[in-house]
Amino acid sequence: MRPLGMLLMAVATLAGGWGLALANPIQTQSIALKKGWNAIAVRVDPAAPAPNDVFRGVPVDKVAVYLATGTPLEYIQDPAAKPWKQKGWRAWFNESSPDAFISDLSAIQSGQCYLVHAIEATTLNLTGTVAHHRVSWRGDSFNMVGFPVDPEQPPTFSAWFAGSAAHQSTARTVVYQLDETDRWAPVTRPERTLIQPDRAYWVWCQGASDYQGPLDVIAGGARSQKVNFGDVTAVLSFKLVNNLNTPLGVLMQLSPTNGVPVLMERKLLTLGERVDVPLTESVNLGTLEPKTSRPIRLKVDRSQIEGASSSAVLVLKDDVGTLLRIPVTADVP
Repeated sequence: MRPLGMLLMAVATLAGGWGLALANPIQTQSIALKKGWNAIAVRVDPAAPAPNDVFRGVPVDKVAVYLATGTPLEYIQDPAAKPWKQKGWRAWFNESSPDAFISDLSAIQSGQCYLVHAIEATTLNLTGTVAHHRVSWRGDSFNMVGFPVDPEQPPTFSAWFAGSAAHQSTARTVVYQLDETDRWAPVTRPERTLIQPDRAYWVWCQGASDYQGPLDVIAGGARSQKVNFGDVTAVLSFKLVNNLNTPLGVLMQLSPTNGVPVLMERKLLTLGERVDVPLTESVNLGTLEPKTSRPIRLKVDRSQIEGASSSAVLVLKDDVGTLLRIPVTADVP
């Protein structure tokens, strides 16, 4: 694990490039695409989500997505085998493609993973509202998932899944990644293989699981996580969870720091009193003990909001390599 001082500098750098103070927090997710097939995980909701709009001017000719059915997926197919012809798949083809008339993929959405075929190497820039979704694991099945990891120091698969028995097996390969030949290749050394941000993988889940990684945040709905004060609520709480059997250091920052006037309840160690401190810089939340959770209490000061609404991104980072971005919004009545 890395020293918390180093993490503090890293989270400040990463936070600075993501949030914008608009009605909803906006960010641009830039994904490098190689020529051929790419497996990507989308983290934003584009303002114009139709594939014709998302890929306009981008050298991409086809995109496919797997939408889980009632039947567990027990094996995976290489993209060249045209898996989208099977049950549970949807696909989009460029308007110039002879297959364009069979396109049935209507939108590119956050929390989804896609197979993207690029005619040439390029960068896909997706600008949209920030979103953080919990993974809904399908038991005894392969799941196509991406991971919210620090691009500067991503964790290995072994480190990420250290707290989950459902994602460890000596009998079969748990993770497959798309290789340079456009084939799904087994990750045979998970203790050495780093998880790449913005990439999607096929991951086997043995039995039921709600595992979200070393650090989990529970804020809002069952799948989409957010801190939304609306135009009435003054105080909200969310919960941080350490899913590992080892201690976990956690840092938090609001980006931009003036996006939403938020105060955080802190305990004064010398006096034992609790005070509300403006969340204007990186906060070292200390250590979460193994398999424990901690509530975080936030308060909004609407008197400091300029205009009808404000937004920001709450950046949470641990010393394993997790990096979560939670949207924060507040309105004025």
